[in-house]
Amino acid sequence: MIIDRNTICYISERGHKNFFYPSANKVLVKQACEADELNLVSGGTKKAIKILKNNLIPLNEISETLFALNTGNDTYIIVWVEKENNV
Repeated sequence: MIIDRNTICYISERGHKNFFYPSANKVLVKQACEADELNLVSGGTKKAIKILKNNLIPLNEISETLFALNTGNDTYIIVWVEKENNV
């Protein structure tokens, strides 16, 4: 799937029973890019996606505890976007 430029995403945090949930920390997509939808629940109105970390710009101070998925030379992180967005 393609994520549009300037889409607001929410960083994941670990919550009840170690499930991932969207946090209040926001990042912005720098430019339209490829992302993969994940089958995670607990997002309410948001859905989880996997996106390259270097495609994102933090909108507020974010701790270094991002949930990264390292695959070779690339680092992906799990973020959440609103379900009604055309992504």
